[in-house]
Amino acid sequence: IMDGNARKLGNGEPLKRALTQYKTYADRLHIFDSSRNINYIAATVQKYIAKTGKKPIIVIDYIQLLKTDNSKASAIDVIQETIAVLSKLKSDYNLAIVAIVAFNRDSNKDGKKVNLDSGRDTSDLEYSADTYIALNFTEWENDKPEHSREELMNLPERAMTAKILKKRMGNPYGKIDMIYRPHINHFEELENKRIGDLTYMES
Repeated sequence: IMDGNARKLGNGEPLKRALTQYKTYADRLHIFDSSRNINYIAATVQKYIAKTGKKPIIVIDYIQLLKTDNSKASAIDVIQETIAVLSKLKSDYNLAIVAIVAFNRDSNKDGKKVNLDSGRDTSDLEYSADTYIALNFTEWENDKPEHSREELMNLPERAMTAKILKKRMGNPYGKIDMIYRPHINHFEELENKRIGDLTYMES
């Protein structure tokens, strides 16, 4: 869509299917990008609940971009306050909150597995989160780092693995192998599907 070639892909059929699916929930989707202040976001959520009586699912993309009212706060202080504000929202309104986290520099190195320490300045979040799911290249998670990040990022289809690193309730471990198609921003769960010269089996 962004490069103007969406209508050329598959004679426009994938775009038509995407629009049809999007229309089923578009009226319930609210995107706010005018402010990254966590207190403004919290106030907006509270007003929405008061006005509609409905409890939204909140998605933060991504948490290190948020700011607080204190312009001099360090990155760690900002995340600590952000967690405090989101935790209060969750507790007061029983909300589901999904926060996307950026990796730290070391975890972005080629061939690195991801773990609870992979987030950037997020030690408090790792403790507070009910569930922590990490996304990484499948070959790196399988101890087969045959390609660099640059090589993998340039593939038209990327084998990815989402693994549970923490789950407060229930089984704390598990993984899902997927294929990611960046040109349509789509993940598909794998079931014994072959990508290139590697086969990824169902978990």
